[in-house]
Amino acid sequence: MFGLDTSSLDNLHFVMLLVCIFAVFIFEFINGFHDTANAVATVIYTKTLKPVVAVVWSGIWNFLGVLSVLGFFFAAIGLGDIFGWLFGTDTTKVICSDDGIQNLFLLLGSSAQAGGVWTNPNGSIGNGLFNPLTSTVGNYIYTVIGIAPCQNDFAVITIQFAITPNAGIGTTVQ
Repeated sequence: MFGLDTSSLDNLHFVMLLVCIFAVFIFEFINGFHDTANAVATVIYTKTLKPVVAVVWSGIWNFLGVLSVLGFFFAAIGLGDIFGWLFGTDTTKVICSDDGIQNLFLLLGSSAQAGGVWTNPNGSIGNGLFNPLTSTVGNYIYTVIGIAPCQNDFAVITIQFAITPNAGIGTTVQ
């Protein structure tokens, strides 16, 4: 958002950001009543428009103004950057040594955008599959390439490895 990395926002700061944005919208909404009242009063006082026409005209232009401002606002901040709807969420997965091959894309969440690129912990391009027998533990990064003016976005899957316990082979004592 505005060149800042929002992936490091914790829940408290994220909620505070949303509260601040909501407060700005409320202030602008209330301020709009005052601006509208002044504009309508001026037009009626100068007898440029009749009162009913002035109020309807003002309402139409205020509505169109709100729509355009909201459109520019959401385009500027990028909803995906704030809410992570398209790119998935960061997560940590502990995989046991005897687990099968894991599809890392499924760990991103149901709303992750397909078509991204996986980078393995060693920096090489990967296929998004983790095989406990051959793959390296660490951070697997899923990057979705942004189309100008939008920036690239990414989600990180941290893979940790756990050795499966082995109690040995059971025997019968006679």
